[in-house]
Amino acid sequence: MAGNEVATPETAEKAPDVGLAKTTAERKKAPLTVGAKAMGIVPTDFDQAYRMAAAFMHARMVPSSYKNAEQVLVGIMAGLERGMAPLSALQNIYVVNGTPTIWGDGALALVRNSGFLEHIKEEIVRDADDEPERAVCKVKRKGEPESVVTFTKAQAVRAKLWNKTGPWQLYPERMLQMRARAWALRNAFADVLIGLPILEEAEAYMPVNLHQADDGTWEADSRVQDVADPLEDETRDAETQTTREEVDVDLDDEDEPEAVA
Repeated sequence: MAGNEVATPETAEKAPDVGLAKTTAERKKAPLTVGAKAMGIVPTDFDQAYRMAAAFMHARMVPSSYKNAEQVLVGIMAGLERGMAPLSALQNIYVVNGTPTIWGDGALALVRNSGFLEHIKEEIVRDADDEPERAVCKVKRKGEPESVVTFTKAQAVRAKLWNKTGPWQLYPERMLQMRARAWALRNAFADVLIGLPILEEAEAYMPVNLHQADDGTWEADSRVQDVADPLEDETRDAETQTTREEVDVDLDDEDEPEAVA
């Protein structure tokens, strides 16, 4: 194009493609796709799962019960074996004293997603003083008779759970409900849970501490010590820092992802 000639759509089409772009109106734009189903990223081998666990640990976006990338990996794998995406698994599965456990609501979600549940009915029965007396959970699996489980205040007292500091003291109805639910789901859906203990039940035979977070929710401590051991704490912190430093190196050494054409 010579002189001060003004570019027009016609002249732009004739010009060689050496830096002189077509007009804005003629530039092709990629279509905007909407309505696609949101899907989680799921690793397909051990290396991918470990790198994902290391990245989550490095970002400090995992519950406090996970102390290193290896524990995060266990949580991810425990969830994958039961059909849960990695982030969903970490939100619902807690590693307690080396054992993965799942919150009662997470267990119910697994059962509902399995397609085997026909119905579940839960009820809190109160005494004459309007105090919770027992929780009843009725579960019906497709093709099988209804299973009814009751957990009573008397059972909680015998197990030394009633008035125990924490949620048992503050929300006894909820804890009775979770205990009855745990037994009912494990009885009817053992193949769905595949031996995964339910946290609200596991606290009876595992030394588990439940503490209230700033947002009002309850979280599980990964371990309980009668007497604090500063040396053990320092050693654990050093190991955690080493793991994060190794993650930094691994992430820095990784090649940049190739651009998709």
